[in-house]
Amino acid sequence: MRQNHAIELTKDPVEVFEDYTVALKNINLAYPKVDTKLAIDGWVTNDTAYYSENDISNAKQLLQTDSFRATLKTMRTNFSYSIAKSNNRYGDGMSIIKLIKNYYPDVKLLF
Repeated sequence: MRQNHAIELTKDPVEVFEDYTVALKNINLAYPKVDTKLAIDGWVTNDTAYYSENDISNAKQLLQTDSFRATLKTMRTNFSYSIAKSNNRYGDGMSIIKLIKNYYPDVKLLF
């Protein structure tokens, strides 16, 4: 008989974020600058004065360490997993709405 062994492939997202934060603090590197006017667009990428040459050098050295690279890969995996979960929940919600509409066509749903 075959046994089913559940394997957790990723760490808790909070633990991974703490690893990332600690690594950046250890080299005195701030988080990337966020565009406050267009925060949804993400990071400011054209401000050449935000990071010094020393900051960039330290970041490049940090990127060469196995532990930091593993942390970044784990963060990417957790992010991808979160997107997949969100897509599944969206699909489930749309299916439920469709079923409700089939049984009760006059119902108005507010959300």
